[in-house]
Formats: sequence, structure tokens, C-alpha cells
Amino acid sequence: MRFPILGKLKNSSLVRDTFLYTLTDAFGKAIGFIILPFLSYYLSPDDLGLATNFSVLTSITVLLAGNAMVNALPYFYYEQNSAQRKSFISNLLILCFVICLILLLTIFLLQGAAINYLKLDFKVILLAIPVTFAQLIQNANLVLCRLEEKPKLFAIYQISYIVLHVGLMVFLVIVLKLGGYGRIYADIIAFVVMALFHLYRLIKAGYIEVKINYGYIKDLLKFGLPLLPHSLSFWLKGGADKIIITNFCGLYQNGLYSMALTMNSIYNLVSNALMNAYVPSLQKRLSSVKEENLENEKRSVIKQNYLIVAVFSAIAVLAVGAAWFILNYLVESKYQESFKFVPLLILGQWIYCIYNLSIQYVYKQKKTLILGIITFTGSVIQVGLTWLFVKLFGVIGVAYSAVIGSLLISLGVFVYSNKVYPMPWFYWVSNKIR
Repeated sequence: MRFPILGKLKNSSLVRDTFLYTLTDAFGKAIGFIILPFLSYYLSPDDLGLATNFSVLTSITVLLAGNAMVNALPYFYYEQNSAQRKSFISNLLILCFVICLILLLTIFLLQGAAINYLKLDFKVILLAIPVTFAQLIQNANLVLCRLEEKPKLFAIYQISYIVLHVGLMVFLVIVLKLGGYGRIYADIIAFVVMALFHLYRLIKAGYIEVKINYGYIKDLLKFGLPLLPHSLSFWLKGGADKIIITNFCGLYQNGLYSMALTMNSIYNLVSNALMNAYVPSLQKRLSSVKEENLENEKRSVIKQNYLIVAVFSAIAVLAVGAAWFILNYLVESKYQESFKFVPLLILGQWIYCIYNLSIQYVYKQKKTLILGIITFTGSVIQVGLTWLFVKLFGVIGVAYSAVIGSLLISLGVFVYSNKVYPMPWFYWVSNKIR
């Protein structure tokens, strides 16, 4: 199989932007891994498990508060003029703010359950809401930086956050020795401070106006509400497992599992950067394609997708080797046991490359209801398997269920994607038959 697209990619903006996004993420991960041996000395697995549970909480509040609507920006951006975009983004943030207030009230009503399952102080649990809104502001501005094709500005914001976050962790965890709560406070301060800079840029660019447009609110809810089960499915996959580990196996095992997830970020480093650069260019390409050239364009896009899968495969192999080296030679020996999770976790993430690619065509058609049903059902099955496998096989059962859940969701989304926006995924088979 030949890929003529390779020659075009060599000098394309996609490659340049991917390189810059990758370099930015690499900077953050490099610093994170440099201080990891020191943090592993000052943080016990119990401390790491505690900090992880705060991340579990903020991950679900961010999803509930409208992260799916923030991520919908690429699917509206190219269909709007400048004035429409500014009004759309303003109403997006207003809607997210209102939802955050509702979540704050909900936490007050459910504080007993939150404290019991997360093992966190209630004051810290409350701080999850300002952190949530701060993350949504940050995410909205970063998406706009990509859509406006400003990778350098994107890099400046990300590097600034990384430096601030790492500096806070060193001061609070290593200098003040605040343990797991030191890491939590570092997350809170870094997100809130950086959100102010992101908000300043949005105001300066004219994206903020206090004028409600009920049409845009309706469009956002129409797009986002059907995606709520879909969004929650990610939390079920990435959050419920940690709660199950905490309550069945203890904070210590949750800390080991969290360290394995940190190793998994080696894989996510390049793959996420590639997708961040690829999605805007893909949506722009699909929006401008002519009907008479549709089939040729689709085949060219599929060739790109095959190339991306090949890159993901190479990254996965290298990431497993890198994780083994780091856990055996760089971090405290108490975390070496974490490697038992790593190959399975990276395999699950690699399977998700099918999902990451095929879901783009569902978003293009804005048919998200069935998508939510597929991903939510797959995640519920995974949570059930996690509970069962932990009882049968111990903590490693979490990794087994992660692989199965990724496979079920990826295949389901692939089939649905090809139904709503058919793509010639197997064009090479039909060529051989002819």
C-alpha cells in the first residue's frame, strides 16, 4: 500500500502545527518527569491516591458543566462569521457559569456521599467548582487558538501553565511538605491563575459580551445535552475505576494505579498533539469539499487516517519501553509495581485511536444522540466489568476492563460513524476485488 499523502504532509501546516503542539506537551511532560523522582519520594501512594480522587471529582464536574459544548467549537466555527463567533462564545461561557452554580448547590446537597467515597475534606470538594469554571475558560481559549491557527500562542499559554503548576507542586509538596493536599492546592491555584490570563485574552479579542442569545443557547444545548451520556462515559471509564479501587483496594493501590496512568501519558503526549492539530484541518477540509470530488477526497482522508494509526502504533511500543525504564530507574522503588498496569492501559488507549478518528465524522454530521448511547452503554459495561474483575483478579482487573471497554466503545462508534457519514475505510479491499 502506497501513501502519496506522505509527500504532501512533509511541508504541510498540519505537520508544523503537530510538531509545535507535540513540543509544547513534551516540555510539560519532560519537566513533570524530571520532578517525578522527587515527588515520588515526598508523596506516598496514599497521598497520590488522595490527589487523584480530587482529579476524579473535577473531571466529572468539568464534563457536567459543559466541556462537550466547549469542544463543539470546531463544528460551529467555520460556519459562522466573526460577529457570530463572538456572540456564540460569550453565550457558551454564560451557560457554563450557570451550570457551575447549579453544581455547587448539588455538592452541598450530596456532601455526605462525596466525602465518603472520595475521602476528601469538604472544603476541598467545594473548591472543585471554581476550578471547573477556570478549566472551561482555559479550554475554550485553547480551542480558539487552534481554530485561529495560532500554535505559538497556544504554546505560550500551555508552557506558562506548566511552569506555574510545577513550581507550585515543588513549593507545596517538597518545600512545605503538604503531601497529597499540596498537590491538590497546586492544581487549584494554577488553574485559577491561568484562567485569568485566558479570560483577559478572550475579552481583548472581543469574545466576551454580556448579551444572551437564546438561539445560540438552544444550539449549544441541542449539541451538548445528547452528548452528556457520551461525556459521562469518559468519567465512568476514567473516574469510577479509581473510586472502585479506593473503596475495595485502598488509597495505596489507587496511588499505584495513578502512577501507571502517569506513565500512560507518555503515549498520550504525541497522540493528543497529533489529534489537536489534525481535527481542525479535517473539519475545514470536510466543510469545503465539492460534491463532484467527494469520493477522491474521502479516500485521501482515509489514507491520512491509516498513517495516523501507524504513528499511534509506533508511539505505543515506545511508550511501554519508556515507562519500564522510568519506573525501574528513575522513581522510588515503592512505585515499581505500577508497571503491571502499563501495557494494558496503553493497549486500551491505542484501541481508542479508532474512536478518535471515526468520531470526527459523527461530529461533522452533528448526530450525537446515538453516539452518547453507544459510549455511555460501553462505559457502564466497563464499570460493571471493573467491579467484577477487581473481585475476581484483584486490582489488575481494572486494566483488563479498560481494554475491553475501549474495544466495545471504539467498534460501536466506528460502525455508527460509517452509517451517518460513510467513508471508504476498506477501499483497498474493493480495489483488489476489481
